[in-house]
Amino acid sequence: MKKILLLLLVGASFVACDSFLDEAPEKSSAKTLETAEELDILLNGVTYSYYSDPDFFCTDNFDIPLEVYDELPGAFSFNIIEQYLFNTQLDNALDYCWNMRYRTIWLCNYAIKVLDENSITGSEGQKMELKAEAHFLRATEYFALALNYCLHPTEANASEPGLPLRTSTDFEENLSRASLADTYRFIEEDLQEALKMDVDIKRNWRASKAAVEAFAARYYLYLGDFAKAEQYAASALAKHSEMIDYDAEFYTVTDALGIAYPMTNTYYSFRPEWLNFWKGQYMNRSLTNAHWKSLPSEELMSLYDPLDKRYEMFMVENYLKRFGFVTNQHVGYIQGGNFGEYIAGPSTSEMYLIAAETKARKGDIAGAMNDIETVRVNRFAAADYAPLALPANKKDAIQTVIDERRREMPFTSRWYDIRRINVDPEIDNITIRRKFYPLDGNQVNMEATPIDYVIEPGSRLFARPLNEAVINLSNGQTKQNEY
Repeated sequence: MKKILLLLLVGASFVACDSFLDEAPEKSSAKTLETAEELDILLNGVTYSYYSDPDFFCTDNFDIPLEVYDELPGAFSFNIIEQYLFNTQLDNALDYCWNMRYRTIWLCNYAIKVLDENSITGSEGQKMELKAEAHFLRATEYFALALNYCLHPTEANASEPGLPLRTSTDFEENLSRASLADTYRFIEEDLQEALKMDVDIKRNWRASKAAVEAFAARYYLYLGDFAKAEQYAASALAKHSEMIDYDAEFYTVTDALGIAYPMTNTYYSFRPEWLNFWKGQYMNRSLTNAHWKSLPSEELMSLYDPLDKRYEMFMVENYLKRFGFVTNQHVGYIQGGNFGEYIAGPSTSEMYLIAAETKARKGDIAGAMNDIETVRVNRFAAADYAPLALPANKKDAIQTVIDERRREMPFTSRWYDIRRINVDPEIDNITIRRKFYPLDGNQVNMEATPIDYVIEPGSRLFARPLNEAVINLSNGQTKQNEY
């Protein structure tokens, strides 16, 4: 029997730092699948961890104070600075976010192709589940890409550039960008196919009905369809609602430098202890800050009660000591793996906060606060826990939910939240402000006086630029964003 597979796409090759688009695989190197079991093994190889610089460097949750940069400028790569200042051209050689997500899209297209052709053996039930999972994974990848590289979908933006919608395994497929409206229409079609899945959570690194519903809740909240967001959050929670009690289950470990980390910092991702610990996840997914420097802003840190276990565990004091800083050692936000890794898969706490927001928007303030407190009671020691004050009105209730989301998921959902909040008439929009040195070509001009960088809510800069390598390798088919 022929062995799987396929073009550099299984297992460790998925998380390698090479570029999927830099060198097309040999067409003759592909081997065909023969059974649904082989396809199932193939989908086991989908990467669980992705890069996404805007999530870490482009929000008001991140800051590089001038005194920190002045002490050791070399600790911050120019790529961090380009994103931090919303530069319209990125000089890094590769875009791992784009490359790795299109790798997964290619694999999904392959799975859908062999299933549509009925070219593999296996039960019809298993093949239906695998097809739904492929549609699900493809929807999540395109949604994540759209969040980084496209404007927010509105009626006014319908004809703006979306993404190259690759639907086949043909490496000669057209790479022109579809419209934004067509991109989101395609994502929703994939999502509707995925919702046909009827699989319980058995392996939290693979798809299930609850995981698809949790993603649907996230997707529809982003689009402002609060009725559907509420529906799918409730359905996901009905299937799985367990959360980690941070006081009972978290503790810290101290390294040789005297820096105290959450114990999950010692876990290797995708090992049993990691998967079992994050029991609130519907599906194990994470974002990786390859630079390891997630520096929380003063504004973010001020949102936490000092007794909040999320502050105690994840806000690591004197973090920059690890990189050679002496005077300005700052705080670092660390969650797991000691490799800049942050839980990003849909979770039960996220579903409770989606439910809270949808209730707040209907004026059910008490119901919204009950859902928020369901999360918060698991984030404090019992003796330290006290419910938040009841908001005075609908707008304050919505803001209370947004603030709690910010505390719960500061480096995995704030970029998503800022983009949707900035088209929301019911809540104050968000302006990103930086005080930093001007850029001179591909370097920071530290001899100049620092200037103010202001990114207004309607700025086109929220569609982050495509890497020049992506454009060049498409032979000009894929166009850059306009600014």
